[in-house]
Formats: sequence, C-alpha cells, structure tokens
Amino acid sequence: MADELTFTASRSKAAFVLLASIAFVAIGYFMRLEKPFIGWACMIFFGLGIPVGLIMLFSPNSTYLRLDTDGFEMGSFVKKTRMKSRWPGCVHRRRPSRRRPAN
Repeated sequence: MADELTFTASRSKAAFVLLASIAFVAIGYFMRLEKPFIGWACMIFFGLGIPVGLIMLFSPNSTYLRLDTDGFEMGSFVKKTRMKSRWPGCVHRRRPSRRRPAN
C-alpha cells in the first residue's frame, strides 16, 4: 500500500518492562521468606514479564500498529488483527456536515 503508516513498540519501553520484571522477581524472592504465598505469587506473575520483555526487545516488529486507507492492522507476537474502516477515503478528505446551521 502506498498510503501506509506503521508504528512499532519502542525498545526503551521493552527494556523497562524487562528490568522492572527482573526487579519484582527479586523482591518476590526475598519476600517469600516472610510471606511465602505473596512472594511466590509475585515471582510467578512478574516472571511472566521476562519473556515478554525479551521478545519485545529482540524482535523489533513483534508489536506494531499499521494504518492505511483500507483500515488498520494491529500485530503482536501472539496474533494479528486486521480491521477495515467503514468509511473509505476518510483519511484524505473531510465529508461535509449534514447539520443545519443554527438560527
């Protein structure tokens, strides 16, 4: 498509997700000595963020938003979703208003 605009996820945000996940897993590790359930729950929940952060960091096109005249497409490392717009051509021209002017 000629009229296409693509937005990708930033690597700095992916690095932040990765570092925050590692930090919270470490906090959960030390927390499990006093409160075992909360510590393990913290390690498991934030441990899931580590592979997500790695995928986002090392696969630059894993998450994107692509806009074109036919609609938009959202892509993640799990699935792609394509939506077509109901009003073709609305990107290039503005439709006249059908409202009557107020008296």
